[in-house]
Amino acid sequence: MDIRQLTYFMVIAEEGQITAAARRLHMAQPPLSQQMKALEEELGVQLLQREPRSVTLTDAGEILYRRARQILTLTDSTRREIADFKNGLRGTLSIGTVSSSGSVILRPALRQFHASHRGIRFEIYDGNTFRVLDMLGKGLIEIGIVRTPFKQDAFDCTLLPEEPMVLAYADTLADPSPGQPTLTIEQLQGLPLILYRRFDQLFHDVCEAHNLTPN
Repeated sequence: MDIRQLTYFMVIAEEGQITAAARRLHMAQPPLSQQMKALEEELGVQLLQREPRSVTLTDAGEILYRRARQILTLTDSTRREIADFKNGLRGTLSIGTVSSSGSVILRPALRQFHASHRGIRFEIYDGNTFRVLDMLGKGLIEIGIVRTPFKQDAFDCTLLPEEPMVLAYADTLADPSPGQPTLTIEQLQGLPLILYRRFDQLFHDVCEAHNLTPN
């Protein structure tokens, strides 16, 4: 198993078809099929379920797909770091971030850092909190910008300023707080709520402390 085979396998998994993968890789279909057969023989498992017009991943293929993505990401980062060193740059800082942290990434502190450390490149990876923490734990990134709550014991954490939760509701509902910029927990009583799942326990704990049962 080598980097080339993993790259071929990733493209096949993403395209869902040997022919389309061969076209994307600018190679003929038979050699690509032979490489996948050799990879399966080496690992001793079937990776692809072959249909007349498509391929799907087996359970073993799903495992390899996740690992291959990590390996290829790390390989690509390593190549860029070596290239940076060769070109006289001082390194690459890999940052993982949740999608909603644009204001954090674009803060003046980051621009000031870039201005004073021109030799540092940035690689930005996007994902949810659990994905970013997973990448951080595996060494694929060096800094993770995530949202609480999460288990902080395994990481060196710096807490940024808190952000308020915002209630958005249709104008067909009665205004629960006319003329007021903020709401109390009690004013949520009776409102039909849609909540992001990962904040569910946190939100219910707050409501319970205020003797409120959320709807």
